[in-house]
Amino acid sequence: MSKLIYLFFLFSAIHINAQNNSYCDDPNLFIKEQFLETPQTTKNIIYGKAKDFSGKTINLTLDILLPKAQNDSAKLPKRPLFVWIHGGYFITGAKEDIGLLAIKTAQVGYVCANINYRIGLSNLNSTDLCKNKWDEFFKAGYRAVQDTRNAINFLKANADKYNIDTTKIIVAGVSAGAITALQTPFADDSDFLATQNLINPLGKMPKASTISAAISLSGIVIDDCMIDDFDQKTPIFIAHGTCDNVLPFDEQPLLFCPNFPKVSGALGVAQRAECLNIPYRFLALEGVTHDITKPSTLPLLLIDSIKAYLKYEILCQKPQKQSNFVSLLKNVCPLPSAIAPKPCGSTNTINCNTVANTETNSTTNQILVYPNPAKNEIQIATPDNEFLENIQLFDYQGRNVLFAQYNENNNSKMLNISNLKAGLYLIIVNKKYRNTVIIQ
Repeated sequence: MSKLIYLFFLFSAIHINAQNNSYCDDPNLFIKEQFLETPQTTKNIIYGKAKDFSGKTINLTLDILLPKAQNDSAKLPKRPLFVWIHGGYFITGAKEDIGLLAIKTAQVGYVCANINYRIGLSNLNSTDLCKNKWDEFFKAGYRAVQDTRNAINFLKANADKYNIDTTKIIVAGVSAGAITALQTPFADDSDFLATQNLINPLGKMPKASTISAAISLSGIVIDDCMIDDFDQKTPIFIAHGTCDNVLPFDEQPLLFCPNFPKVSGALGVAQRAECLNIPYRFLALEGVTHDITKPSTLPLLLIDSIKAYLKYEILCQKPQKQSNFVSLLKNVCPLPSAIAPKPCGSTNTINCNTVANTETNSTTNQILVYPNPAKNEIQIATPDNEFLENIQLFDYQGRNVLFAQYNENNNSKMLNISNLKAGLYLIIVNKKYRNTVIIQ
């Protein structure tokens, strides 16, 4: 549990879309632990009732923690709400797992709630998760979002009692909690048309409140098309290890079970946000597994960049130059398989009803790229002497960083990549052939 203390420092500067300048003007508020007394805590508040996976009606509970101001100058009429959502595969876990995080969050000035939500699968096989039905995981995730939204609605209805600024609500989670945090602001009825038969018995999704930010630690979304800008452009903060062995960094089956459909990891979420012009911060943690508290130095290395982004770019609207890619460990696992980013249209929308036109079933060896790794130039050749029409390079965030188009009849081209930063890039040739290249 002590490792979770480190995670607190990732979020201590978070405060989103501030309309009250006093939040921003105070240099210590939401950064330093200035409320050192144990927060005023009310446990096991019942925010609703619902049927669990077995059909049994249960109470849904949350704990709420209020910071104790040390002096009049530290008192505020209203405070932003920070909601923590625990992890556990949607099978296990409870709000007490993040109790220490909730305390630390309240001690820097937030009204903090950590919630229980319905967990469990029918006919659970706990020894081999891949032998469970995919439908059960889907329904568990749906119930978690239902409960989170109901908890937020309950807290908004009791805002005066708990001193909550209802215009500033942050949801944050780890693992399954991160999945829930990502879907809470964005999921709507249209996202579940294809699975209507599964969710009909579960009831409708409560209306989404306006969320100031969704924080995902090692999370995924079932389908990145759930993230849209039709209702709100909720800023997203993503931190994910490239070697995550539980929830994929890129696009892989859930839990890496070959019998489960593919899901969109952090890479897909960042690409989607980029395409829709949704504010986000993406921290790709090279060499890090599902537990992003390992190595223990990781949160300390990230604290400055995260605080600067959230404090200045989001709260104070003062952009800072920062790198999104955090390289910490080398050669500890294979680099993730690159995926072709979904294309962005001129209206900043993505056609989520069709396969992206850059996707292909061809193998990565269908174009020749050498040298690889490379520093200054790469040679690209098409198979079977096919006419080379265009070349595109995409970075880790799915951004098109290079585009070259040709008219002359050729099947090979030398490309200058000396101005690109070191990292893994995806190459798309003629919109159908692809390969990856490491630029040093």
